[in-house]
Amino acid sequence: MRLITSNDEISLCQLLLKQKLKEGKFEEITLDRFVYPGGYEPNATLLWNSSMNIWYYYKKLFHPDYKYWNTFGIEKPFQGMSTTCEVNVPLYGERKTQGLFAAKGDKVFLLHRGKRMGGTGVNAEVIANHFAQYNHPTKELDGNKLLLVGELTSDNFLEQLHTFIKRQNEL
Repeated sequence: MRLITSNDEISLCQLLLKQKLKEGKFEEITLDRFVYPGGYEPNATLLWNSSMNIWYYYKKLFHPDYKYWNTFGIEKPFQGMSTTCEVNVPLYGERKTQGLFAAKGDKVFLLHRGKRMGGTGVNAEVIANHFAQYNHPTKELDGNKLLLVGELTSDNFLEQLHTFIKRQNEL
């Protein structure tokens, strides 16, 4: 398995992620203020899938983070709701974001390092044990086990994503 690090390849993977979500019968919902820890986005448009009960919001962040901010939740978007999890991917290189894209042959994966940032009190060991009890799929990359968010090139990507978000919400 190969970590995807070039700006062009990461941009294509991020585009594939957004395309997969739009194919999945997600509807757009605009909030006057999408509030998150550390700030808010005015007039934010989120993607909502009522049958899976998940939403998605994305933003490309530059200085100082240089990442794609991919955030997910489990209830219909409303003012003041909470984010369930983030799978942030660097714009380029191997920055230590929790999300990353990797490839093996013609398959492309969205993976998560299995940590939560921001003082949530949920450490990597708790997360690993929680996902392991469900036999949640992992992928090995450079000797590290990473949680599978989903295979972007699979017809089952949305189901895999839904399972990942659900498991994160249980923590």
